[in-house]
Amino acid sequence: MKNTNVSVLDRRKCYLSNIQLIGELFHLQMLSESNIHSYFSYFLKFISDEEKVEEFCKLLTVVGKSLNKESAQVRMNVCNILALFI
Repeated sequence: MKNTNVSVLDRRKCYLSNIQLIGELFHLQMLSESNIHSYFSYFLKFISDEEKVEEFCKLLTVVGKSLNKESAQVRMNVCNILALFI
């Protein structure tokens, strides 16, 4: 039983590390803004899954400031995102 819990925690750490890597690749301009928005759309499809919400929040934390600009508002309106949580 203990090994199962460790493997679940290890898997979550690995997923979050991958999300961090995706964010860093975006900052290095190796991924486009369109790619990041695709990831957001993917995560929002699984909004009831706690792990996906955690991954969404991690990605938003890493790249959010870079995406908070005029050109991104057309593509991703914050009000539409918040409406999904209400």
